Amino acid sequence: MAWTRRKKYKYKGYTKIETDAQKKIKRILEKAAVALISLLILFAAFISAGENLGWSTPTWNDIYCAVGISERPPISGDAKNAATKIHFIDVGQADSTLIEQNGHFALIDAGIDDSASNGEGALTSYLDAAGVKTIDVLVITHPHFDHIGAVPAVLEKYDVKQIVIADASKAPPYKGSTFSRVLSMIISLKIPCDTAEAGSEYAVGDGVLKVLFAGVKITDDSYNEISVVTKFTASGISYLSCGDAEADEIKALMAEKIDLKAKVYKAAHHGSSASNTYDFLKKIKPQYAIVSCGLNNAFGHPQPRAVQAFEDINAKMLRTDKQGSIVVYVDENGRLATAETRKI
Repeated sequence: MAWTRRKKYKYKGYTKIETDAQKKIKRILEKAAVALISLLILFAAFISAGENLGWSTPTWNDIYCAVGISERPPISGDAKNAATKIHFIDVGQADSTLIEQNGHFALIDAGIDDSASNGEGALTSYLDAAGVKTIDVLVITHPHFDHIGAVPAVLEKYDVKQIVIADASKAPPYKGSTFSRVLSMIISLKIPCDTAEAGSEYAVGDGVLKVLFAGVKITDDSYNEISVVTKFTASGISYLSCGDAEADEIKALMAEKIDLKAKVYKAAHHGSSASNTYDFLKKIKPQYAIVSCGLNNAFGHPQPRAVQAFEDINAKMLRTDKQGSIVVYVDENGRLATAETRKI
């Protein structure tokens, strides 16, 4: 019979016996290797031709999106069944965090990396895969594109019940076209919108999202300093988000009599040193510190002094540029755990 016919091959010191089945598998693998090499050559030729025609070279984010890796929440098993999850979505050198509690959702920022051709689609694909249809609260921490670039897509696709937006009275008028579009959409869609105010609280399932701080007054274009600072609490978890707050806002925040302690902390301003000082982190005492940043970004995020500060307070640092999208959740024993897409 064909499946049992054998042929002997002599190798150094031992004999290899190869069946017809093994030979068929070998031929299949050889054909697959040829196909893969051909595909790589075609891909290289396509990139070369694209550059000659003025097309931009695809980023890693484009490639991940093209093959559907970063669009899917990295959750299964315990994570999938957990009542409370915080999704740190890989959006490159940008920011977007999804809070999930018993089927209810809050979204803090909906930014995209301006170098990503399919940024909006990647973010909304992730939200779709996470089961989002209604967003109870959307927080816009400040008007920079890397935090609001996909807000129009979110407003168009999902039922957003409430928006909390940075206090515009603390800053000169912001002239960005995307932010202007966002404001127009909020008005046309008649979505309730609150200016961020310290002490305001919003229900997210059985959890509470509280505004702790609403930025400091600025006279120039340092809009990072009006970032909305929020804290989410639910059974077994607390999460602090500071947007892109920089040195002045961090100092003002520390001067307030506010309980900043949180088990999970998203590093302010993508892990910049000025925003993540040792003294500030000591007040938070996080178990996990998550950095949302792009691979090989031009700013060096997370910056070395911030990384050292995380180590000094014994926080476990995770990065979207290396781990991909990250989910922190409460497991069945009430302990925090993580799931990652793992890019590098």
